[in-house]
Amino acid sequence: MRLISYLLATLLTVAPAPAKQNGCTHYQVYYRVPCTPGKLCAAVDTPKEQWKENFKQNREAWQDWADKQGNGGYCGGWCKNVDRQYMPGSAWTWSMRCIAPRMKRKTETAMPNVTMGLERTSEHRECNVNCSPNSGSFVNQGCGFIFGDC
Repeated sequence: MRLISYLLATLLTVAPAPAKQNGCTHYQVYYRVPCTPGKLCAAVDTPKEQWKENFKQNREAWQDWADKQGNGGYCGGWCKNVDRQYMPGSAWTWSMRCIAPRMKRKTETAMPNVTMGLERTSEHRECNVNCSPNSGSFVNQGCGFIFGDC
């Protein structure tokens, strides 16, 4: 009996189990006022208020989508305030960052279309996370998170 438990312990130490692939990740996407390839940005000539309704519609559509169980699931998602995004060189544009702490790898429905006048850029996923928090008081097990801090 001792030999079996010794061999089993050795086997588990030497041959670690493959990393479990969870069904969700941290997710972020940016929406912004487009710029031309020459870095001419329409936002430079317009106040943020002019784009307020476009960003509001986009925020509401994205958050509704992310809050569905088959997409953002347990935690849903939210969008940050519209702010300047500096581009290479001296250009800048208005931009909004939307994030979700537990976005499904394969969402049940497609992401909503971008609101007229904006573009979707820089979609990015980080971390291999559970789709719902584990029980217990472990770090990063709730809906509050820092993107990419696994």
